[in-house]
Amino acid sequence: MRPEQFAVGPLRELFSRACVLVASGRSFSFAELMIQIEDNGVGIADHLKPHLFDPFVTTKPSGTGLGLALVAKIISDHGGVIECDSEPKRTIFRVLLPMQQRPRTPSAHQG
Repeated sequence: MRPEQFAVGPLRELFSRACVLVASGRSFSFAELMIQIEDNGVGIADHLKPHLFDPFVTTKPSGTGLGLALVAKIISDHGGVIECDSEPKRTIFRVLLPMQQRPRTPSAHQG
């Protein structure tokens, strides 16, 4: 199974419980597409916020903690970022993606 297939479940769960807003515009200097997912759950505990997108961080007894880490990796691989703002009764995830392919910069290990 490819890593991006692992992200489908967490995204499906997130989308099924949230209102989705897709907006396009030039208000971001590095992205032109914003997808915002908002819910009215209990929120994310303050001590988890800095580690939310780290592997193996979970609040669920049977969770693997890989969902948001894989989502963040896939979004990053596509040149985007994911953000989260959370307080009780209001959590917002924002995905910011470029609308066109960015030129890749040569990495140090390429010759």
